[in-house]
Amino acid sequence: MQMRDQSNQYWISEVIGKYSISGDRLIVNISSSLEKSSTGKIIRNTPTNYVLFENAKFNIDNRVLTVNYTTYPVDAPVPTVAKFNQLIPID
Repeated sequence: MQMRDQSNQYWISEVIGKYSISGDRLIVNISSSLEKSSTGKIIRNTPTNYVLFENAKFNIDNRVLTVNYTTYPVDAPVPTVAKFNQLIPID
């Protein structure tokens, strides 16, 4: 994810981890969180341990990954959907 700080400089937030699938279940365990400058230099590497999409199920349709998972705002669990389009790198 690319963002800007208060001085209008770009920086990047990135998570590192492993995923596994079983049928339509998706398990994503995050082990590290990185902050990088716009040039790619690592500013901060923070070890962490959490599940990214809790109780996740996924499907892929027409090159779109849809993840259905649970979030926990203050009052009660909420079913949540995230969609990711396929990125095609260009050299």
